[in-house]
Amino acid sequence: MRKIFFVPAFLLLIILVGGCESGNKETGYWNVPSRGGIDLKLSNLTMDTVSINLDNTSGVGRFLIYKDTLVFVDELYSTLYLFDDNFNEVDSRFGRGDGPGELSGRIVGFAENEGRLIALGPSYEYYMLDIGSGEVMKKGLLRFDDESQNNPNEVMNNPRPEFKEIYEVDYPGLQIAFLEDEEVIFTITTSHPLFNAFSHREFYESARILATLDIDSGKLSGIHGRMSPIYGSWRFLPYLSSVKVAGWKENGFFLGFEADTLIYYFREADEPQYAFGNAGRSMKTDYEQVEGTEDYVQYYKELRPNYGFFTFLKHFSELDLLFRGYRKGISEKMDGLQIYQGNGLIGDIDVPKGFSVVGFRNDRFYGEIKSEDGLSSEEIPVLVKFKW
Repeated sequence: MRKIFFVPAFLLLIILVGGCESGNKETGYWNVPSRGGIDLKLSNLTMDTVSINLDNTSGVGRFLIYKDTLVFVDELYSTLYLFDDNFNEVDSRFGRGDGPGELSGRIVGFAENEGRLIALGPSYEYYMLDIGSGEVMKKGLLRFDDESQNNPNEVMNNPRPEFKEIYEVDYPGLQIAFLEDEEVIFTITTSHPLFNAFSHREFYESARILATLDIDSGKLSGIHGRMSPIYGSWRFLPYLSSVKVAGWKENGFFLGFEADTLIYYFREADEPQYAFGNAGRSMKTDYEQVEGTEDYVQYYKELRPNYGFFTFLKHFSELDLLFRGYRKGISEKMDGLQIYQGNGLIGDIDVPKGFSVVGFRNDRFYGEIKSEDGLSSEEIPVLVKFKW
């Protein structure tokens, strides 16, 4: 069952993951080789808004590309709507309910690989879905306390970073990616009253940031990672400590952080193989440091939009391209989009605020535009296609 610690309700919703120096030495950040360079071949994008009818949907969700098919993942109705090349709805899959081929609750996060979709719900439920057949292949409940040998009193009164029980799904900054065909990684955090990002430096020094789910067994096979060394520059920076994940390449994945210029490539979940990356243009990074939990809503909703930070990673292994988005700060009218090829930066281009990359089909990239602060999950996304 899910653990409940006695902390304010909003803290559970907005705690983000922090980082450190001493714990990060264990993760290998300090000795990771750097790659890449700058060869700015791209200076602008041609972007067009796509007219698409979402009247049959709730409008709450995100797009993905599956085998050249555009799909709208309705996170409220737990339904996948499929569209043809003319952006007309042609079919739907799954739905919300208790019958065959249905999900019992809404979707709050998902990742797709080779026609399979891993979807997480708001109460730790997960589903493995086959998009083509509409079959719910597997369902289960994430348990951080499964098969634990730890003393419950020690977990509550003397939490240690290796204790699975102190962690929870990082719902506000949830990132999911396939690591292998039968293994998924997702971001985690903790709101333990003695080990959290708002008032305990120890959290930044050793907290784990990722969990792996073995789909075949339905068990969490491990907790992994630390934040990057950049978070040693501040005592507390909880409102800009979310983790960004893009997978997978040669059974590895890319990991980024909101306040870190570098992107790290991991072959396995604990040790980075190399790093690359460049600072964004005109990013406001004189971050205000905070401490304590009294004003946690203000920290996240009021301070966060003021600053520049990195927003997403999207990797296309067949094109050897990695996209990274970033916000510049409250005074800037546009966001930024970095395009990397072979670990080198080939483009750094202005895009609309709230823009992210969705996928690639028919020689066009697709993206969507949502709220510029990233806090409104109920906003209908605007679909765009672009090229250079």
